[in-house]
Amino acid sequence: MDLFVLQELVIVLAASVLIIYLSHKLKLPSVVGFLLTGVLIGPGGLSLVKNTQTVGILAEIGDVSSRPSSRKPACGGPRGSSSPSPTR
Repeated sequence: MDLFVLQELVIVLAASVLIIYLSHKLKLPSVVGFLLTGVLIGPGGLSLVKNTQTVGILAEIGDVSSRPSSRKPACGGPRGSSSPSPTR
């Protein structure tokens, strides 16, 4: 991994933690904090992060990893319940 990529990743994470803390204190949703982070440190703001391709790749990785998997539930039936259905 290139040192420049690591430096930008640390900037993104540090700014995100700071802005999320501030948005929590102001009782704003965390999504608003993340959007503000992107605006502030991106090329349109303070320009702390210049390589937007790297950030785009990281965003895609986060998007894919946050999607629910298509695995079957671990406990039994189609609704995920492990108890047998009542019989009459």
